Amino acid sequence: MIERIGVAGVKILLTLKVKGEAHIREIIREAGVGYTSTYRALHDLSELGLIEEQISGTKRIIKLSKKGQLVAEKLEEIEKILRSKI
Repeated sequence: MIERIGVAGVKILLTLKVKGEAHIREIIREAGVGYTSTYRALHDLSELGLIEEQISGTKRIIKLSKKGQLVAEKLEEIEKILRSKI
């Protein structure tokens, strides 16, 4: 499963954890992930139930699901451990 999420998915989850919700262009800019990788990762994250999408006019707004929130919190913890000097 982790391989399926990939680096792009991890960056997107962490970005959404900070922002709460975002338009796809915002996600691309904030996460630093390319257009194609973002769409591919969003598809996989959606299939895994980690994100939810809302349509607002012509824009797709993406936010974390409850499951996605839990995963993002764990990823944040892992990131803190990796940065520490234990």
